[in-house]
Amino acid sequence: MAAQGAGDLAKALLDAYEAYVQEFHEITRRAQGCFESMDWKGSVQDSLARLQLYKHHVDAADARCAARFPADADRPEFWESAKAICRGAVEDRYDADLAVMFVDSVLRRALPHTLVPYGADSVDPKRDPEVQQRIVRTYLVDPHHTLPGVVERILSDCGFLPPFRDLRDDAAVAAQAIEESLGGAPLEARIEMLRPLFYRNKGAYAVGRIRLGGALLPLAFALAHNRDGIVVDAVLTEESDLRRIFSYTRSNFHVELEGQYRELLEFLQSVMPHKNQAALYSSIGFMNPAKIQLWRDLEGHRRVGARRMAAAWGIPGLVMVVFTPPGFPYVFKVIRDDDKVTKSGYIGRQGVRGKYRLVQEGDRVGRLLDTITFHHLRFARGDFEPKILQELLETCGQTVRLVGDDVIIDHCYAQRESTPLPIYLRQCDWPETQRVLNDLGWCLKDMASSGLFPGEFDLKNFGVAEDGRVVFFDFDGLDVLGKFSFEEVPLAASLGQEECFEYLLHEYRVSLIDVFRGLHPDLFTPQHWKGIQTLLRQGEVLDTFPYPPHKRLEKRRRFRFPPAVDDTLDRLGLKSVHRKGLLTWEPRGGGMTVGRAPWRDLNAGQRLAAQQALEVDEGALGPKGIGVVLVDGAPAFVYAPGVPGRVIDLVGHYPLSGPMAAEWRARARREVFGQESGEPLAKR
Repeated sequence: MAAQGAGDLAKALLDAYEAYVQEFHEITRRAQGCFESMDWKGSVQDSLARLQLYKHHVDAADARCAARFPADADRPEFWESAKAICRGAVEDRYDADLAVMFVDSVLRRALPHTLVPYGADSVDPKRDPEVQQRIVRTYLVDPHHTLPGVVERILSDCGFLPPFRDLRDDAAVAAQAIEESLGGAPLEARIEMLRPLFYRNKGAYAVGRIRLGGALLPLAFALAHNRDGIVVDAVLTEESDLRRIFSYTRSNFHVELEGQYRELLEFLQSVMPHKNQAALYSSIGFMNPAKIQLWRDLEGHRRVGARRMAAAWGIPGLVMVVFTPPGFPYVFKVIRDDDKVTKSGYIGRQGVRGKYRLVQEGDRVGRLLDTITFHHLRFARGDFEPKILQELLETCGQTVRLVGDDVIIDHCYAQRESTPLPIYLRQCDWPETQRVLNDLGWCLKDMASSGLFPGEFDLKNFGVAEDGRVVFFDFDGLDVLGKFSFEEVPLAASLGQEECFEYLLHEYRVSLIDVFRGLHPDLFTPQHWKGIQTLLRQGEVLDTFPYPPHKRLEKRRRFRFPPAVDDTLDRLGLKSVHRKGLLTWEPRGGGMTVGRAPWRDLNAGQRLAAQQALEVDEGALGPKGIGVVLVDGAPAFVYAPGVPGRVIDLVGHYPLSGPMAAEWRARARREVFGQESGEPLAKR
């Protein structure tokens, strides 16, 4: 009877796993339809539903098994017998590894006082050569197959029902971006693209790699969809680009995984060799394998040099005790007992858990650090430095306990390490300080676009991640943006209390509050925040892009003008500098924008062409470079900043009426060159 009962339990566990995996794939497969129909609200809802799916099915399986086997539900040996039967039943399945992990998750829920070790089972390393070939399309670039034509085939093979806005144009512009990243058009290359596409929110990604000689280079096309059709929004050709879109600060991708996840992960690892495996699992929605891989990474790290857990480097928190072994890229956070937290307005341990769950289940928009929740961890007493162990036992007694020589932690979070912003600002120079302050503003804006606000504006809750981005990592003060009134925006008052701002005021003799206000004046106005609240209430899904602005192809499209204009911009180096994101822009009145190309970023031929075209020697151009004036977005003048009258007038190359051309020149005189309307605009 006991054997039959264990067999029945094993069947119930595998039925629960089947229900989970079927629903997981069903939700995942809806992503393409959401992208094609521009159902962005549905995309966000599916993302949340899939994130909640694993816990829902584990909890349901635990409840059903407890109700069906009440006499044996508390017996560990009964569950272990059922697990052994499960393992034998699935050993020939492709997803046997995931099935056993699911069973382990139910065991942890059903037997809270029995330690089910993490890392005993992990993703099977076996690869199927047939699957490896099946998931990849291969394209050859050679004298008979030009890169623009190959890119057009790649985009067409995505198989979308809606058309591209302009497939041939997108292919040409994307091919140009690839050529620039390679240093020229490849004579021969092989491009391998994953057949499954990656979907998240309003975007889709075709991910592949370029085999060029002995090199293996990453390649991804970021696709967007608007009422004019599907467009290639960006081309990504660096590992850092892909690591950013597969970041632990972003929501999971929805991608077809059934019967091919191991081979797909291997492909991703080939183009992101420095990407942490746990983060890769998380990026495709495999949260439990991510957790297990992280635990295995921790164990492997600690075995090297017998590293012991110590207090994490940084600013001690009032709500959490944070520890990690030295050199490990993640920290572990345990919530203090309620009576050990002296923070004003503290929401309690359960409230903090709710805030972390809010982040885990939402869109992290590249700004909120992902957290992985662990239950019932077991360490040896000797695994900890005495000081941090004492703090855990004294201030987290409801979560951390000693059982003999074992340290049991019932609940904790693992989070990627970052440098707290106040510490980082004290260490960097003035240009980096300005960059970080600017990115702090964008961090707040990106968080708001996902419907979140940090509440208390405390710089200790922000950090700088490994890629230099400002991120938010301490969530107990975080809340839904719609809950705040914003009759007043207390940013200035909050920043005025920051010790690091006071320190930097003495260091640089400048108010960082004024600098921050100058970079992001809109953040200090109630209208900005209320406007975002209104859009979110209307169901809008706001745009955030996981790649740098200069990677977007829209700027390339804007820079395609009459041939004579295009030739001048190309010859003087303005096009290449613009594509590299090195032009600095300054808006002027009357629809005018001025761009500056630094002299150092032009090559020798471009410098010579600029001197000849503007009739100015290098000594005059070197300090300020060369400038371009856009009128209503169109390049209309090239000039030598600081050298009066040295202007190339491009207006005549546009098909404008006489009065319109005169109006462009008049605006340039008034807003840029400071000339009276009757004076000649240009020497040339």
